[in-house]
Amino acid sequence: MNKRVLFISVFFLFSCSAEPDFTAPDNLLSKEQMIAVLYDLGLAEAAYRGRHHKDTLAEEKVRQRVLYNFEEHKTTKKQFEASYDYYMKQPEMLVDIYNEVLARYSTRLSEVEEKVD
Repeated sequence: MNKRVLFISVFFLFSCSAEPDFTAPDNLLSKEQMIAVLYDLGLAEAAYRGRHHKDTLAEEKVRQRVLYNFEEHKTTKKQFEASYDYYMKQPEMLVDIYNEVLARYSTRLSEVEEKVD
C-alpha cells in the first residue's frame, strides 16, 4: 500500500509542470506491453534482490535477466525507457499500468499459495 501511495505522489508531482510535453515516442510501448515488461522486470529483481548481503553474482544475474526480458518482449532498454518517460508524464496512465502489474502479482501469489496448501 505504501508503494502505491509513493507512486501516485511521484506521478502527480511530475504532472504539475508548466508546459507538459505529451509527445509520444515513435516506438512507444503500449500499456499492455508496459504491464508485461514491468511485471517480468519486477519478478527478476525480486528473485535476486531478496538477499541480505551484497552478492555480485546475483547482481550480474539480474542484469542478464533484465536483458533477456527485453529480448523476450521484443523491445530494448532504450525503447522501454523512452516509453516509461512518456508514461511518467501521464500519471493517470502510469497508475493504471502499475495497478495492473500489482493485480497480476496478487493473482500469481494466490496461484502459488493454492499449490502450497
